Amino acid sequence: MTRIRRTLTFLAAATALTMGFTVGTAGPAAAFGGESLQCKVLDSGAGYTEGYCQNGIGGYSYYIDFVLFGAQPGYSFSWTIPTNYRRIVQGCTALTNYCMIEVGRGAAERTVSVTYSNGTQTASRTVTAGIEPWCGTQWC
Repeated sequence: MTRIRRTLTFLAAATALTMGFTVGTAGPAAAFGGESLQCKVLDSGAGYTEGYCQNGIGGYSYYIDFVLFGAQPGYSFSWTIPTNYRRIVQGCTALTNYCMIEVGRGAAERTVSVTYSNGTQTASRTVTAGIEPWCGTQWC
């Protein structure tokens, strides 16, 4: 139970930092279409990456955070997430530039897309997260 509480505390802090970073990096002069969809497998030790991210440690389940960096206030979002996930942890709505899902262990890739718009402008971004199975301290 302590690990679950630590994980949830970590997730809340990570999301707060992500949201603060997202708002802080995109000023009013940012051009539409320059946004970047990135992902991070939490507890992997890696930062957010564009294109592909993956787990760096073994576990029973994983939280994958997908964030559209550079999104401006007033954008709307439409998230497309795969069916092979346990639950949506937070976000993944028309009002959020982030989508966090929980997935189980075992080899699988999860490709997530977001279509976003601001008035008449629309764009889409895609990123993939890979979960590799672990046997002890190595990938199986």
